[in-house]
Amino acid sequence: MGFDDGSRVVACGVRWRGGNAATDTRLRVVIEGVSRQIDAYCNRHFYVLAAIRIFDSAGGHELLTPDLVSIDANGLKTDDDKDRTFETTWAAADYLIEPPNADPTGGHDGSRPYSRLVVDTDAGNKTDWPAGRQTVQAIGQWGYWQTETQLSHGNAGRRAGRL
Repeated sequence: MGFDDGSRVVACGVRWRGGNAATDTRLRVVIEGVSRQIDAYCNRHFYVLAAIRIFDSAGGHELLTPDLVSIDANGLKTDDDKDRTFETTWAAADYLIEPPNADPTGGHDGSRPYSRLVVDTDAGNKTDWPAGRQTVQAIGQWGYWQTETQLSHGNAGRRAGRL
């Protein structure tokens, strides 16, 4: 994405002057299409998705996760007897989301997703993740990071030009 003559933003051959709904729609479709191609290339997504994820666990204190923004309240459950029913709900004190300084909702250059869940043996009542296939269920927000940015037509070109 770059500037054409200083007053227009050019993205993949689409020229944008702002104010034209048809052009705005075309530009959005192009940008979203390129964004999904980047997601596929990187094997991760850069938008936030509310979803339920189920994990295998080798037991122990640490469970690696794909890009995680947050776990919902009462959103972490385990299947302790391997009957494919997640009957044990973990309290927030039972686990830690790491790395601790990831800050996926911070919206700054140092923001990154969480990548693992760790059993908090100091504060919680749990000792290990249950070992086995499909023994951990996490309900939450998944993606690289979550930030809210409002751009007006007046500053969209300046902002886009810096990307």
